This record gives sequence, C-alpha cells and structure tokens, in this order.
Amino acid sequence: MKQSLVERIGQLIRANTHALVNALDDGAPDLLVEQALRNVDATIEEARHALGQVLSKQHHATQQLAQLTSERELLAAQAEQAVRASRDDLAILAIERQIDIEAQLPQLQATIADCLANEAEYNRHIAALQNQRQELQAELARFRQQHGQPLPATSVDELSLALAELRQSSKANQINERLVQLKTSVKDD
Repeated sequence: MKQSLVERIGQLIRANTHALVNALDDGAPDLLVEQALRNVDATIEEARHALGQVLSKQHHATQQLAQLTSERELLAAQAEQAVRASRDDLAILAIERQIDIEAQLPQLQATIADCLANEAEYNRHIAALQNQRQELQAELARFRQQHGQPLPATSVDELSLALAELRQSSKANQINERLVQLKTSVKDD
C-alpha cells in the first residue's frame, strides 16, 4: 500500500537528525546525509504539488460559491418582479432554482473550509521540512569541515536560493489564504 504524503512528511519530520549525525561521527559516509537531503527535497516538492492542488480546488470552489450566490440574488430579484407582474409561474421557477442553489452552498462552504485547513497543514509541513533540511545541511557542513572536506561552492548558494524560494512560496500561500478569508468575510456581510 502506498504511503500517503502526510505520513511520509511526518516520518521525515520525526526522523532523528541526531542519529544521522552520530552515524557520520562514527565514520559513516556523508552520503547518508546527502540522501536524507534528497528525500527531504523530494518530499517538499510533493507537498508543494499537493498544496497547489488544494489551492486550485479551493479557488474553483470559491468561484463557484460566488457565482451561485450571485445567481441566487438575481433569482430573488426576478422572483419579486414576477410576483409584481402576477406571473406566479415564473416566480415558482425562480424560487425552485434558489432552493437548488441553497442546497449546494453548504457543500461548497465545507469544501472551502476543508481546503483552508489542508492548506494550513501543508504549509506547516513544508515549514517543518525546510527546518529539517536546514539542520541536515548544517550538520553536513559541520561534518565536512571537521573531516577536511570542502563544501562545494554552490551548496551554500543553492541553499540560500532554495530557502528564499521556499519563504516566498510560503508567503504567497499565506497571502492567498488571507485573501480567501477576506473575500469570504466580505461576501458574508
């Protein structure tokens, strides 16, 4: 059975960095830490992909909610006009469609709330993985310095660029989350 992404993230976060460091101190090759870094990087990439899917689903549900809410309001006005024009048949059609729309709204709101919760969870996991990656990178650098192995010149630069990219991605996700919450609260008013 394939392990879920959240389970793998949890396992990586719980991975004992100190055990890796001890293995390095006991003479184990630094390839162990490099492999752990690759695993963390791959999991971060998967988490970003999953987060993107959640954000897409959230965006679609938010758009659909806005569209149905607007349609419901338009139907209310049309039903009122139909009653004023003594066209109960048209008013009934508008009211019937309003009821159908109102039945869909709770599901869309639940989907959006679920997406917001999943987005927050993925952001927490990504941040934890980024922290773990930093710890592993620092331990690898320490090991290499202690054993006279120079760090590749690009490793620090690559790490800095990756961290900047991850921070920017995390910030973009936070901005998007707040925007959705603001839109939701504005629509509720």
